[in-house]
Amino acid sequence: MLFTRLLRCCVVVALFSFCLLRPAGAQVIISQYYEGTGTNKWLELTNLGSTTVNPASTVLKVRIWSQTSDTGLIAFTGSISTMTINVPIPAGGTILLGNSSNGTTGTSVPYLTASSANQTNNSVIAFNGNDGIALLDANDNVLDRFGTGINAKDVSYIRNLNVTGPSTTYTSSQWTAVSLNAVHTASTNSSVRLGVHGVSCQTPTDQATNGIVNAVSANQITAIFTSSASADQYLIIQTTSPTLSLLPQDGVVYTAGSAIGNGTILQVSNQLFFTANNLQPATAYYFHVFSIRQAACNGGPRYLTLNPLLITQTTWALCPTPVFQAANLQITPLSSSSMQLQFSASPDADEYLIVRNTNTTINLPVDGITYQRGHSLGSSVVAYRGPLTAFVDWGLDGNTWYFYKIYSIKKNNCSGGPVYKKNAPLKGQSTTPPTTLQWYYGNLHSHTALSDGTGPATAAFNFSEAALCMDFLGVSDHNHATAGMILANWAQGKQEADSFSNQNFLALYGMEWGTISTGGHVVVYGEDSLVGWETGNYQKFVNEGNYTGSGGLFNVLQQSGKKIFTSLAHPDNADFNQLSTTYLASADNMVAGCAIENGPSTSNDTLYSDYPSPMAYLSYFRTLLAMGYHVGPTIDHDNHNLTHGRTAFSRTAVLSASLAKHHMMDALRQKRFMATQDCGAVLDFRVNGVLMGSQTVQPGVPTIQVSASTSVPINTLRIQSGVPGSGTNATILTSTTTSTLNFTHLGLADGSTRYYYVDITLSDGRRIISSPVWYTRNDGLIATTNEPVVIQEFLRPAADTNTLRWSVGKQEAGQYFVLEKSKDGIQFEFLGTQTIAYSREEEVNYQSPFAEETSLVRLSWYDASGHLFDQRVISLIQNSEDLVILRNPVTDYLSLHWGELSGTAQFQIFSNDARLVRSGFANMVHGKMEIHEMGRLDPGLYFIQLKFGDRIESEHFLKQ
Repeated sequence: MLFTRLLRCCVVVALFSFCLLRPAGAQVIISQYYEGTGTNKWLELTNLGSTTVNPASTVLKVRIWSQTSDTGLIAFTGSISTMTINVPIPAGGTILLGNSSNGTTGTSVPYLTASSANQTNNSVIAFNGNDGIALLDANDNVLDRFGTGINAKDVSYIRNLNVTGPSTTYTSSQWTAVSLNAVHTASTNSSVRLGVHGVSCQTPTDQATNGIVNAVSANQITAIFTSSASADQYLIIQTTSPTLSLLPQDGVVYTAGSAIGNGTILQVSNQLFFTANNLQPATAYYFHVFSIRQAACNGGPRYLTLNPLLITQTTWALCPTPVFQAANLQITPLSSSSMQLQFSASPDADEYLIVRNTNTTINLPVDGITYQRGHSLGSSVVAYRGPLTAFVDWGLDGNTWYFYKIYSIKKNNCSGGPVYKKNAPLKGQSTTPPTTLQWYYGNLHSHTALSDGTGPATAAFNFSEAALCMDFLGVSDHNHATAGMILANWAQGKQEADSFSNQNFLALYGMEWGTISTGGHVVVYGEDSLVGWETGNYQKFVNEGNYTGSGGLFNVLQQSGKKIFTSLAHPDNADFNQLSTTYLASADNMVAGCAIENGPSTSNDTLYSDYPSPMAYLSYFRTLLAMGYHVGPTIDHDNHNLTHGRTAFSRTAVLSASLAKHHMMDALRQKRFMATQDCGAVLDFRVNGVLMGSQTVQPGVPTIQVSASTSVPINTLRIQSGVPGSGTNATILTSTTTSTLNFTHLGLADGSTRYYYVDITLSDGRRIISSPVWYTRNDGLIATTNEPVVIQEFLRPAADTNTLRWSVGKQEAGQYFVLEKSKDGIQFEFLGTQTIAYSREEEVNYQSPFAEETSLVRLSWYDASGHLFDQRVISLIQNSEDLVILRNPVTDYLSLHWGELSGTAQFQIFSNDARLVRSGFANMVHGKMEIHEMGRLDPGLYFIQLKFGDRIESEHFLKQ
């Protein structure tokens, strides 16, 4: 008896030792073999153990011994192919190994597709009825074997449920053969069904971990968690209590939305995330996550109820309206285009919304809308949104009143925001100084990976901003798909440019339109739509190669009504439908620039040492001027690699009020730019006071004034001059070896037009070419006080209207009025024409609408032959309701009317760049005042400020 007990004890100990030492792979068996017709082959593996078999720690392989045909019995000889299992096999679970062609030939399993396989291998899972199949460990030792001595063609073999472990030899008593049809029609839980082996479900051994809430609002919580190693699903119970009154029960199938104790079933799935909706604001919620085991096993679901993962989160409250506004606003003009705003913080605001307008119109923000700088808010514009209590507002117009409103915002850690305090916003106003212009340097022609360049647009802007002498970069990606452009790229480029721009760097995004083989490239900025010819790849259609004809590029751009800048890239004499051989007004109205130097486009240089062929296209530019076109010169780099701004120091330099997009676009359209091989060059070039790019009609001969500052001394400064439309290139009118020049062109006859531009050669050979000034001499503009044909009155529009009014005396049929608008008194744009229908002797009143956002309007009166009778300019900046310039523009004296005031008033006169040019005192009698000796002032726009007692009023005038 003692011997028997000892023997039994030894057996128990031995068995226990074997269980401890048995490798994890010994838990896995081949549980089903399916040899279907065609390519339909499946092998099922089952883990009989209570722990997951993980490929990271346990190596398992499946091997086939292939025979040359499907006849004969299975024998483990012949060529071999082996696959390594790379997916985990859960405790009590199965995996399917398949062929990627399953379902493509032969009769497939109706509830499986090729993607149903946990792992595929077309060399091993390709058995044909008499091929040997075995499961091996890492050392190629056979753990389990199927099929010795049988032929298993077109049949499925099922491992019997009483098998408790693998067998190194094939034992036929452990297997049952079933028909393919039996497999196809097997019920969901049948062990005959592929993917199911009738083992008992095991309770998971670990819970999910690392619960993280990644989104929260007043009514919603979203969270994620890390999977359990032993679970195939998760039960999530939602409560408002940290404890559960009832735990899930094994064998019970729960559904989302049903109650369980003091909780609600939120989700039952294999997802590692959840979203809880329809929650109450400002409420604590608890999410209890239980591991489940029920897939491919019997007796499930089984729940691990010990220590479930608990995720806790309180929903946000609804955003309240801030109680307080900011206070103590101080506005300091910094320049003609920027203001510094500072204020005291609100005690309960998260952020501030600052809007500006040029009048006191109130436009209230809408709760829930997140505004960004530049967004419209009614007629107002968003200047800033954020937490700062001091910021610089930029991109403003000179000599303009700006009215600011600051709204407190609640948006942090609450829902429904941003919420704005709309009543009693902090207010303030200030006026900018008169406009001052300065030079900005950059490149208007480059490319990114959005067409055939390199890298994202933002990368190009970042690289360029860090370069020397670079204030702006224009990316002009090709407009067609053959160079890489698609509509999505077009939208992305515009968005990247708008997001990148700041007060110190301007990012522009446009297009390079056309192909070289069909007529050349045109750089276009300001057109929001992609213009093209490829089906489905344009927003506006223009046929390839059509530049000047009806429906051509220039015609379509002009009809858009937008402020568009175009420039001719690396032009050839035959380009643009042979534009250089004839003058076309439609093209002249749209083309503002012409490259005189370009590239090298494929350069990889970033050390500023790879210059293109110097002034290679200057002759084309000169030809255009001779034909009568009004264009300015550019220098372009045409970068196709990430070299923006760094291949050379040559630049297009633009004279602008600021780097704001609208200011730069105005400057480009008005041709206030030059092409310079010296990025340190500064040039002041005027003809009778008007700047480069201007077209001006003035009485008398023109006086040309030039002042230049360059990085090395000037060798020669030349004034080139030509007759537009003559077809003859410009010639040197005068020159100097100094940096300044003052020259009066006495040879220009009355009624004649010339263009003048500056051509500088430096001591090191580099050159600078300016945009021209086009000057027409018309001595008929010199009016006398006895001249009967005058505009008697020219009035601002009445409040809330946009109608100008004027009156004249004697008039004759065929005479006409021309209205033009301007922001600086130098460059004017056409507004409209009004023709006199029949003759009259008495005074006649006229009226006409004007465009908004206009600072100055010029009214010109012509006879039927185009002779100018009279011309007046009026300021629309409502600095004063009472102060009126009686005759504007001014010649020898300034005549004013200021209400009915009488006495001595102090006056100060400022130039357009804010320089005080004259001051003094003058007498008023019933509001009338005259200031004489105005002939000493240079032609241009001025600003007068009058002070009488504690009253201060101001107004613009144009000195002729």
